Amino acid sequence: MNKENLDVRDVLEDLKIKPELLGLTAINQFSIYNSSPRGVMLLSQMSQIVMMTNGDERIVQSGIESEMVKTLFDKKIKNESKILAVVPKYKGNTIDDVDALVDVTVIYHDLVDNKIDFLVIPKFEKNHNYLGFEYNWSSTLNNLEYEEIVPGGTILAQSKSVSENGGYKFGVNLNTCMVSMPEVGEDAVVISESTRDKLKFKIWETRRISFGGDVIPLNLYGDDDNYKIMPDIGEYLHDSGVLMATRNFNEMLAPSLFSNKSLRNINEHFDNCVYVRGNKGKVVNIEVIHTPKTQKDIHFNQTEDQVRRYARGLDKYYSEIIQSCDDASARYGDDLMFSDRLHRHLVDIKAMRDPSVMNMYRKDRLNTFNIVITICYEDMRPGLQYKISDLSGSLFNRK
Repeated sequence: MNKENLDVRDVLEDLKIKPELLGLTAINQFSIYNSSPRGVMLLSQMSQIVMMTNGDERIVQSGIESEMVKTLFDKKIKNESKILAVVPKYKGNTIDDVDALVDVTVIYHDLVDNKIDFLVIPKFEKNHNYLGFEYNWSSTLNNLEYEEIVPGGTILAQSKSVSENGGYKFGVNLNTCMVSMPEVGEDAVVISESTRDKLKFKIWETRRISFGGDVIPLNLYGDDDNYKIMPDIGEYLHDSGVLMATRNFNEMLAPSLFSNKSLRNINEHFDNCVYVRGNKGKVVNIEVIHTPKTQKDIHFNQTEDQVRRYARGLDKYYSEIIQSCDDASARYGDDLMFSDRLHRHLVDIKAMRDPSVMNMYRKDRLNTFNIVITICYEDMRPGLQYKISDLSGSLFNRK
């Protein structure tokens, strides 16, 4: 056969490989030269990839990358729709409340299914205790207007692992050298500091904290004139790695334990501390549910001012979603129904705003203020015992 007229299909047929059976292993255009166990290892490793902060689009591609991009949890309006409301979380509240944009809820009329539906557009997605990924918000989302008609398939947010031209940045391009040296024994790999910087990624941690009644939060992040129990959204953690600390009220020791100076310092004998990884973490989301109690809470200075801002901001966010849906219902009447997803979302929101309903968490009774804080660590780098793999299914320990 003339090599100049060689057809890829002839090569595959000759090697007894059917491309339709390759599946995800087709991401490696040289998979026909690998054993089947290598292909299996590649499949398991692809599902465990951490999104790189500085990921690259592959130099040599197989063509399946653009298809994989379609599965990356896009926030997309499925059908042609009319925009009914765009409700930002926190951003746009009064000057006394939180001024940090976290999520956006888009409520729209699906003109194909003829139902009112919604999308929550977050800054990041986290489906793991620590791992997740960030979104790039599209210019379309930033410019949505009331009653604007958007075509089906409109993407409002997309993973940052998608390149500008629609490629998939699931790894990095590196120069490698196969050598025999003591450091690479037992499938280990040696990387340079510059490579370590290139392999940076982010993780997210969530902490749940509550206080109220005779449980007093400490003023760890404030001063004598500003009582601040935790960092605000966009701020970094305390040098000690303590996110927040509380102290039970003790009437006998109150003069020494609850002075302005004492409330700004951790007392290891009396305080309950919530620790996180360290001071490089940045707070990216705070949600506060206020559950009024019948018993009288003990107050010191302005212990509740900061959390009340977030409680008011979250309540305003939820109330605007409910009001937007009520307006749509009043406008369309029985001619237009809510989708099942939106109906369930509204039920959950109303439950969280009702103290008589939202008073338990995992069978534990909630305190007066219940806080969920999400922290992002932006400068995580691979170290000892991290796994590095290539597209041939090779798996190395980093030494």
